[in-house]
Amino acid sequence: MPEISRFLGIVIRMYIREHAPAHFHAEYGEYEITVDIVISLSSCPIMSLASQQG
Repeated sequence: MPEISRFLGIVIRMYIREHAPAHFHAEYGEYEITVDIVISLSSCPIMSLASQQG
């Protein structure tokens, strides 16, 4: 299990090749949450600039 970060007793892990969508797990003692990562290219300022110039 790749550990990305550990601070104040919270452990952040991200599993390679696990089910979609991309997400990470945060654990604190007996508690655990899963956080989905959602990326929208339409709201990305860099992508907006590139589409205006092309």
